Amino acid sequence: GYVLTTNNEPLEVVLRVGEVFADADFGYRDVSIATVGDLVWLDADADGRRDLGEVGIGGVVLELLVHGIPSGRITTTAVDGSYLFTDLPGSLYSVRVLASNFDPGQPLEAMTSSPRANR
Repeated sequence: GYVLTTNNEPLEVVLRVGEVFADADFGYRDVSIATVGDLVWLDADADGRRDLGEVGIGGVVLELLVHGIPSGRITTTAVDGSYLFTDLPGSLYSVRVLASNFDPGQPLEAMTSSPRANR
């Protein structure tokens, strides 16, 4: 389904004879499609919250799970540590950092996960 994003329905326009109103636009977003993503970063103080100065980590390979089962969708973080899994149907998703990221020469070598926290 779709949801109105322009907050203008109904759109009321008062026109006089001969006037033209060519700005009757309506924006919608498809809510049947979802996106999961955010950031992998260097949590320097290990508090589970991204603080000023804590930078993203690029090149980290992530796997999307659906109801805890691998979906076959893999992505890699951008240079700034950001990532997105897009065009997803509504479901229960989780994201896993692949263990291979901690191997020698990989982006997370010698690192551990910080505690989970709301940012």
